[in-house]
Amino acid sequence: MGIVQSLFKLINKKAKEENAKKVVGVSVSVGRYSGVEPELFIEAFNVLKKERADNSIARDAILDLSIVPLKIHCRTCDLEKEIEEIDMVCLFCNSVDTEVLAGQDIFITNMELAV
Repeated sequence: MGIVQSLFKLINKKAKEENAKKVVGVSVSVGRYSGVEPELFIEAFNVLKKERADNSIARDAILDLSIVPLKIHCRTCDLEKEIEEIDMVCLFCNSVDTEVLAGQDIFITNMELAV
């Protein structure tokens, strides 16, 4: 619930900066391995919308949640690949000299505001 509470703070802050009267929708990208359960995230979002209905310009916001797959880059052979499991071994050359490029973060990708 804490992540969603922080999301509402960011949404309200940005909406006020833009002099919005209302937040119509918000798009959020959640990495498959961010530690966030999408169903629980959506449920918490909807619960907080109702709890804050009196004083939130985001009380009617629609959440659009997209899941970002885990993507790694091999520093040895330069392969970039989306993977299903957290296995940091390169699928091409079997090197362990890899880095995560995507799939572990949470981002607000878009907000639709009514001004």
